[in-house]
Amino acid sequence: MASQFDVIVLGGGPAGYVAAIRSAQLGMSTALIEKEKLGGVCVNIGCIPTKALLHSAYVANLLREAKEFGVEAGTLKTDYGVAMQRSRRVSDQNSNRRASSS
Repeated sequence: MASQFDVIVLGGGPAGYVAAIRSAQLGMSTALIEKEKLGGVCVNIGCIPTKALLHSAYVANLLREAKEFGVEAGTLKTDYGVAMQRSRRVSDQNSNRRASSS
């Protein structure tokens, strides 16, 4: 049994999932084809995880300079593994949000 669609979007990256959502909002029968996770490179391995890691570095730097603000934080220890796990969680949350919003 073959299905017919008004719109078929190849790739669920930043443009693809928006195109699919908008097509469906406009009443078109829409299919989105994605080989991996929704969100593409930006959400899954590029921009979003990188920004999460940068935020971890920002927090560490802020704690290092805390004394200038009258706050003593004690010995600072960073754990790259924990920062990476958080980065993956943030990425997964964004990817899952896109899957459930369509």
